[in-house]
Amino acid sequence: MTAKARLQRAANQLAAASVIAAGLGEMLRAARREAGLSQAELAARLGCPQPTIARWERGGSGLDPQRLPAILAALDATSHRQE
Repeated sequence: MTAKARLQRAANQLAAASVIAAGLGEMLRAARREAGLSQAELAARLGCPQPTIARWERGGSGLDPQRLPAILAALDATSHRQE
């Protein structure tokens, strides 16, 4: 494979990852709002700064898939409290 082909392949993979990240960010925002939490409240539950939540929701980098169980637990804790 040529260097140019490798570069094109990498660019395509980055573009696909950006689309996935944006979609995940939109789902996170919807779930947070459905749970009735602000970005600051969710951040406090996760032990991270509020701008991190904002960046994740915009589809920015930094959302480690290993954090998803903690995010789901923080959102789930809210839904159980409201019942």
